[in-house]
Amino acid sequence: MVCPLHWGLGHASRMILVIYNLLQQNFEVIIAADKIPLQLLEKEFPQLKTIWLKDIQLTYSKGNNQIFKILAFLPKFAFQIWKEHQDLKKIIELYKIDWVISDNRYGLWNKNVFSVLVTHQLRLKLPEYLAFAEIFTERIVYFFAKKFNEIHIPDNESVEASFSGSLSHLPKQKLRNIRFVGILSKFLIPKYQNQPKSILKNEFLAILSGPEPQRTILQEILIKEFKNSDQKLSLVLGKNIEINENYNNIKIVKLADTQELYTLITTHKYIICRAGYTSIMDLIALGRTALLIPTPGQTEQEYLATYLSDKKLFTTLTQNQFSLQKALDIFSK
Repeated sequence: MVCPLHWGLGHASRMILVIYNLLQQNFEVIIAADKIPLQLLEKEFPQLKTIWLKDIQLTYSKGNNQIFKILAFLPKFAFQIWKEHQDLKKIIELYKIDWVISDNRYGLWNKNVFSVLVTHQLRLKLPEYLAFAEIFTERIVYFFAKKFNEIHIPDNESVEASFSGSLSHLPKQKLRNIRFVGILSKFLIPKYQNQPKSILKNEFLAILSGPEPQRTILQEILIKEFKNSDQKLSLVLGKNIEINENYNNIKIVKLADTQELYTLITTHKYIICRAGYTSIMDLIALGRTALLIPTPGQTEQEYLATYLSDKKLFTTLTQNQFSLQKALDIFSK
């Protein structure tokens, strides 16, 4: 059973490669997820059995500081961990599960099956004024992670070749059940790696993702910047929602499947996206770079955007700084 977290589409998206590899090895795979992640994986693997496994989704504030929103969310998150752990017992008995692969759902372990936790965050990043408390977030993660038989980190083991940096490479690794498995991207499936390179169109692609209301805020910023310009934009919403207005130079894509997203990424010259780790892995798998706009107050994304910009792999702007002219200046360098 493969179970991704429902905080955006990234966790479900990177499970596509995992499910593909399991099927290649003749495993019988059951998908357990909630809402949009479940819809995405049902679309990718219509032949597989699926289970609706309730999850809770974090919503952010409209401001740039999310720490208080996250702190208020923690009791619900703790209850969800307990609840899904109880639900798993019934699912294992009903479906005769042997393995559980959980992407960041910390309650999905059971002593009667082989449980794997997929995560790239062994330490949760906090704002600078709370950085002293990161040692405590590390211990909380360890408390739950050590209950799994193995922890699979989607990154390279070498610090020099790492894409997640200090999120997964800690000075002292205290967990013995860690395995670095390399990046996880649906675009590492041979079908996509073996396709001939496309000619890049001199156009923009923006891929939206992540929690509300910040996803919609960035959507509105992009439409405002592009609608009266002579630049063409393909805007991937990441949700099945309607936009009532039509724009001559903006193409709206709702929930792109893997083939459609592959085509968009490999045919557009300029790419804008959030600094989510799965988006970063997808771009690396296809040899592309992008302008990263981290979700305001999401310290993990802010760290990744700065870390990868310093390594000259990507460039970054904050959401408040973004303008079409600044984007053009960055891409023209």
